[in-house]
Amino acid sequence: MKEKDIKDILKSKFQLDEDKYFPDQWKTVLSLFFKKIDYFSHPENLFTENDKVIEGKQIGTVKLDDGKQLAIFTVEVADSISIIRNRQGLREIAAKHIDQNIIHGSLAFFYNKKQADYRFSFIAKEASIDLETGELIKGETKPKRYTYLLGSNEACTTPAKRMLVLADKKEKGEVNINQLKEVFSVEALNKDFFKTYKAHYEKFWKYLADEENPYRAKLIDAEKDDKVKQEKPIRDFAKKLLGRIVFLHFLQKKGWMGCSPETKDWIDGEPRFMQKLFEDFAKPENFQSQCLTHLFFETLNTKRPNDTFEVKGLKGKLNGSRVPYLNGGLFEPEKNKATLTIDFPADYFKELLEFFEQYNFTIDENSPDDHEVGIDPEMLGHIFENLLEDNRDKGAFYTPKEIVQYMCKESLIQYLKNSPPQENHPALKGTPPKEGNWDTAIEAFIRLHTVSPLLAEKENAVLLNKKLDDIKVCDPAIGSGAFPIGMLQEIFEAKRFIYPYLKTNKDFKPAEVKKNIIQNSIYGVDLEKGAVDIAQLRFWLSLVVDELNPHPLPNLDYKIMQGNSLLEHFEGIELGKVALFEEPKVRIIEPTLFEEPKA
Repeated sequence: MKEKDIKDILKSKFQLDEDKYFPDQWKTVLSLFFKKIDYFSHPENLFTENDKVIEGKQIGTVKLDDGKQLAIFTVEVADSISIIRNRQGLREIAAKHIDQNIIHGSLAFFYNKKQADYRFSFIAKEASIDLETGELIKGETKPKRYTYLLGSNEACTTPAKRMLVLADKKEKGEVNINQLKEVFSVEALNKDFFKTYKAHYEKFWKYLADEENPYRAKLIDAEKDDKVKQEKPIRDFAKKLLGRIVFLHFLQKKGWMGCSPETKDWIDGEPRFMQKLFEDFAKPENFQSQCLTHLFFETLNTKRPNDTFEVKGLKGKLNGSRVPYLNGGLFEPEKNKATLTIDFPADYFKELLEFFEQYNFTIDENSPDDHEVGIDPEMLGHIFENLLEDNRDKGAFYTPKEIVQYMCKESLIQYLKNSPPQENHPALKGTPPKEGNWDTAIEAFIRLHTVSPLLAEKENAVLLNKKLDDIKVCDPAIGSGAFPIGMLQEIFEAKRFIYPYLKTNKDFKPAEVKKNIIQNSIYGVDLEKGAVDIAQLRFWLSLVVDELNPHPLPNLDYKIMQGNSLLEHFEGIELGKVALFEEPKVRIIEPTLFEEPKA
């Protein structure tokens, strides 16, 4: 079977005939890389008590070359469950059937008859290591899920290629748990993506930097003596141009780009918006100066009646479609007006957009326990850190996600443990010793999201939630935002798990909660303007993922700033005498951070 044949199967709808428990075409795919598959003749419904599931069955087992067994599940999720969005909930559905004795992992297909997309997941439980003692942690381990999002709306190029690699391993008798992890590896995907991304970036900036290119003289910093430093504005322009295009690939994945003008709903946008924009533009050689600049600065950065997007020379249904007003600073025009007239050979954009189209862009950031095989917002951080000039000299290094999560959890634990309730508070009563009650409950809650009976009491839950509201986090060298984003995720998860015990009788609103955390708790500074741009962009995406409808992006310029955090004085103020996070005794005339300026 060739790559195209596999890709066609992956893009087709996952559906079961009335008399069959598993699609024949998927039996063909699995037989490519597994030698021993046992399909059950009469599978049982294992998920009858789960309100997220219409029907879920174990339809067979796979025996790997290392002797371990995988269960094969098909899970039809409820109509209310979004296949694209509900990642963590889907992982938990199948994970409880992995006992690590007989069943060592599972291959699960999550689908819904009314949704075009479906998930193909490999789920395994792995032993955890205590980072302080180096010993194996006994007891239940959290499941790790590695997943592909498949269907007619997805690229499916990467999984098709990976499955052919696994098919080759089958012939050598090398298909085991570790090989499966490689097939579902996000790290390998990131390396492949960045390698090609960097090649495109270099092609763009070197075209402008060519001595014979008339744009060169308009862009270079002529005051610098060194050629490399002179050309830095050119490289910065190319970075931002490609960064904006990547950002819009996340938005088109959300379904907000190119929506119908006949409705006010932000659904069913053009999934290939950027690709169609290039294909339907009459003058591809002027795509940057006459189309992209209009999209960036006169559309995404400008309020328009009915959010209408129109460009002269654009054919097809995109002209007159709806594109949201985002604001936020990302699409502010460059100070150097010469950049508005820059153009590139048409093939540059054609090849760049064809490259992006091979990948699945997933708007939600992966966690150490849940890896969707696609390009997530963290990739923006990888891009920044790898393209940062002289990054070793500047102390810029990539920190693995697992380390970021560990440090954020431990910092949050110490903060909460160091601010226990008042001595006469109910949370400190009883045995073991008063202080231990609160500390133990906090550790279990932050590390495992286990809500103890102590924290389940409304008074204690309200107290914990208030302490989460009061936390202040500042990263004095924010880089691409890995640590503040990690802290945002940990605070958000803590508030999500404690919320039912507040007994407010109101629904938990993810976007609103995230917005409040960013507004009240997160701060960051960096010397590099590029770092600030990427960090802000990741925070914007973290808000977009939970929004049903687009809203203007918040102005983060007063939260994540370019500057030197080691300065002792600023504008005549001795910073050492100013309390950290103290409200300034000045009148701020800028609009409120998360509100639109009044007309």
